[in-house]
Order: sequence, then structure tokens, then C-alpha cells
Amino acid sequence: MTARPMSVSKKTRQDQSRAADPHTSAWVSAHAGSGKTHVLANRVIRLLLSGADPGRILCLTYTRAAAGEMKARIFATLGAWAVMPDAGLAEAVGRLEDRPPDPERLREARRLFARALETPGGLKIQTIHAFCEAVLRRFPLEANIAGHFELADAPRSAALIADARRALLSGLDREDRPRISAAFARVIGRVQEAGLEKLLAAIVERRDELRDFIDAVRGGGAYDDYFRHFGFRPDTDPATLHAYLWPDPWFDRACVERLRAAGGSSARAFAEGVGRILASGDAGERMAIARALFLKEKNEPRSPGNIATKAITAVLPDIAEQFDRKAAEVRAAADRLATLDMVRDSVAAFTLADAMLAHYERRKAASGLLDFNDLIHRTARLLQRRDAAQWVQYKLDRGIDHLLVDEAQDTSPSQWKVIGGLVGEFFAGEGARPNVARTLFAVGDEKQSIYSFQGADPAAFAEERERYRLAAGGARRPFEKVGLDQSFRSAAPVLGFVDEVFRDPAALQGLTRDEEPFGHTGRGGAVAVARRRKGKPCRRLARSRRSCHRAGSPARARRRRHHRRMAGRRCDDRGQEGRAAANAAGRHHRAGAQARPVHACPVARAEGA
Repeated sequence: MTARPMSVSKKTRQDQSRAADPHTSAWVSAHAGSGKTHVLANRVIRLLLSGADPGRILCLTYTRAAAGEMKARIFATLGAWAVMPDAGLAEAVGRLEDRPPDPERLREARRLFARALETPGGLKIQTIHAFCEAVLRRFPLEANIAGHFELADAPRSAALIADARRALLSGLDREDRPRISAAFARVIGRVQEAGLEKLLAAIVERRDELRDFIDAVRGGGAYDDYFRHFGFRPDTDPATLHAYLWPDPWFDRACVERLRAAGGSSARAFAEGVGRILASGDAGERMAIARALFLKEKNEPRSPGNIATKAITAVLPDIAEQFDRKAAEVRAAADRLATLDMVRDSVAAFTLADAMLAHYERRKAASGLLDFNDLIHRTARLLQRRDAAQWVQYKLDRGIDHLLVDEAQDTSPSQWKVIGGLVGEFFAGEGARPNVARTLFAVGDEKQSIYSFQGADPAAFAEERERYRLAAGGARRPFEKVGLDQSFRSAAPVLGFVDEVFRDPAALQGLTRDEEPFGHTGRGGAVAVARRRKGKPCRRLARSRRSCHRAGSPARARRRRHHRRMAGRRCDDRGQEGRAAANAAGRHHRAGAQARPVHACPVARAEGA
């Protein structure tokens, strides 16, 4: 079966042209299957056509596979142009730039392939990690790292982390042993040994963010700033947080005697509790009794109904009002105690994290190693250092005129800092070389962000767009916000269903933060149900089931059980929905559109979709 050729709408062509304009900075939101790689490659080609130096174009991608695909597309186009007849070349260049080319433009287009090949180092289309590695190797002194550093692969990083963990648990830091021992005691007392294992694993996983946070809040070494943020001091005594509760001018011994004399069993029990508070000299015991008297298990105030009976209110008219007042005071004190406990627990965790990460960093430095996270964080710090950033940025400023960022929705905050350090001069003035139009291009889709476990923040996609839009406006540089909504991957009925689901504003809030209306433009076609004999299972399921039978891993065993269940669902077109879909597709086909058959099996993929 052959699919009908895809058509590109006029609006999509205009949007693609605006996004690829080499003289304008652009921020592109592209739905899945809307051709973002095509637009990215076209922008690079148009930059080259406009006379940009190939060595001054930097394209940052998220994976090496994406970088390889982009290079292949660009060189395939330029290579074809080099040997294409004049008529075909004129059509291709005219379609790309939306205007007929002159002879000089055609000659320049033919030379682009050779220019790109002869560029020292080739076109700079690389992952952000590869770029950061190159920057650190160029400026090792400014970055305060060994010039001969090596990259630590995953097994080597795991070995270093294991060494650091053993050093922490064995207490090799003799001078810090009391402090670390106290932190261990508090953490284990709170979460037990299993919780400690989870904590150490979380420290390893988020080590870079933790290191930055600890450096910011540690203050003089006792985490003074962190305590002050919550209204405490490092030496705050918990007893001072609820000492004001007692003595109370209303709940005194006279009140206790009246409750005992006039109340029932509940009132007498309450009176006994207040009596124990007044007799106790321990602040912690008084607080524990008060919480039991005035608060429920979840720290919610109790109702005075069992105490403020008719007999009690006859002798204590204000009992209900005073009970509510005291319950609110006890609750506020309990909240402050819980906050202090949380702060001290956090400081204990920070203490362990600080010690463990210090071991890890020392072992890396002794071996001359950097891990992949180091590449990003050290480059970001290098570009923000007051004593070195201006020199580094000046040198880089002379080598980058156009920056393109792919998969921008998966860019982490540290990576945005790197990008900000590179393009800071783009919109701040003339930079190292005046009279050069310099541009920033970013493309992504926050709905497709899948790397949150590596620090990606989908919300940053829109936040950074606004930041650079304002910066470009302040520098009077053109900036385009472009949306690509035509899908070349899915059929119109599928896209229409998705759009209908997210037409509800409540559903849309969980999908995107963009204020623009959400919708797709799909290619034409119909969805038909393929006829199958009753009782015959889907061939695709059968093949998958046979391949799973040959495997023995637990994951494949689970898939095997899943396929066994699903293979029992027979692909039958006799149901009412199947007949309705087939009839609808037939009517659409008779109207002039080509039907697009798909499997009726619920887990089979649509053919050609």
C-alpha cells in the first residue's frame, strides 16, 4: 500500500520560512511530526547562503544521533546542489528562500558544499556536552581544572561514587567525625537504615544541584542562612517555641476545679490533662499533653463540643471560645516545632551530602577526571565568573555568530546558563565584531519533554523565550515566535480527536503553559478498518509473541504474558463500531479521498500513520 503524497499548507510554508530566516532570531514551538529537523537544516543552509561563515555557526543538539541526522540532511542537500542542473537548482533555491534566485546566487549555492567541507573542524553541529568539553579544553586555567582531564564514563563514575560512599560510612574525615556522626544519628533516627540508603542514592542522582544549593545556603558553615530563612537560629531551643503557651490566664487551676465539679466524663478527663500540664515542669511533656488535648492526629484543632456542654457553659460561659483560642495557639506552636525539625533534618542530610560529594570531588580531581555533569556545570560557572567570564566570552564571541538549539524543551537550567553565556553579547551591543547580524534560534515542544530526571524543566522553554524576546526588543533586533502545527506523521482523524480532548481548558493546563490556542493541522485521509477473518489473531502480535517466547529476561517475560492476553482479542470487523468506521471510510473514499486502512486490533499500530 502506498501513502498519498503529503501536502504542505500555505500557512506552514510561511511559518517555516519565518523560522528559517537567517536575519531574524526565532523561537519555534513545533508539535511532534511537524518537521522541526527540516526547518533546522533549512535555517543552517539559508545562513550559509546569506554569507555566514560555516565556522561561526554553532548548532547544539541533545544527542549524537540527532547531530548526525542533521549533518546528513545538510550535506545531502548541499551535495545535490553542487551537481544539479541550473533549472532544478533555481527551483530548489527559490523554494527555500521564497524568491527566484539570480545567477550569482546559484553560483554561491553550488559552492556551499565545498565551503562546508573545507571549514576547519567541519560544521559545528554537536551535542552541548561535546561543546562544553571543547570550551573547557580551550580554557582549563580559567575553569580551574587540569588541562589533561579525561571524561569519566558511567562505570568509572560509579566506582568513584562507591569509594566516596565507603569513605563517608567509615568516617575517614577524623576532624569532622562528631558533626557527621550527629548527622548520621539524626537521619537514621528519622528514616531508619533503608531510608539512609535511599538518601545516599538521591544525593548521587542530584549531586550537581545539591552542590550548588549547599554552597548557597551553608553560610558560615553552620547553615545560618538556611535557618534564618525559616525564622530560626542554628542554636534555637525547641522549648522556646512553646514556652509562651503556659501558664495561661484562662486555663488555670480554678478552671480545672470548675470542670471537675460541673462536667461529665469528657470534661473531667480534659481537666485532668490541664492539671498535668500545670503540674509538669518539663516543656516537652507539657507540649505533648497539650497536643493530645487540643489537636487531632493530623494537627487539626479538636471541636469543643464534648467539653462545652450545657452544664459546663453554665459555670464557664466562654469555654468554647477559649478552647478554640488555645487550640489555635497549640497548633501554631506545633507547626513551628515541625518546621524546626524539618530544617534540622535537612541540615543533617546536607551535612552527609556535603561530606560525600567532597570525597567524590577529591577522588575525581586526584584522577584528573570530569563526568558529563561536570562539563555543563563547570562551563556554566566559567561563563559566569567575574574574573574570567569577560575574557572567555570575548574569545568565544569572536567565534560564534549564530547559535541554534535543538530539543530546547529538554534543556536543563545549567544548560540554559551555558547558552546565556554564549548569546549574552548578541543582544547587549556590538560585541567583539560590530556590524555583524547575530541570531539565536531555538526549537522544541514542551509537551515532549522526557528528561526531567536529568534536570530538564519544560517551563523554562517559555520563560527563556520571553527573556530573549525582551532582550532582542531592547536591542532593536528582530525576534520571531513561530508555531509549527501541521503534522506529517499522523492522520487528520487522530489529530482531530487529540485536539478535541485538549479543547477543554482544564485538560490543556496539564499539557502546555503556552497561551496560544492548541491545535494541529493534519494531512488528509480517512481511517478504515481492515477486514480480517473471524478468529484469526493479528499477525503482528503473533510475531511479537513468538520472539518473546525465545527470550528469558523478566522484562520480556512480562511482555510475553501481555502479548498472550492481547492475542486472545480477535481482530473482527463485525462489531458495530467496526462497521460504522468502515462505512464512514467508504463514503470518504467515494467522495474522492483515499482510504487509509489500519488494523482493528487495539494494540496494532496504524499502517502508514
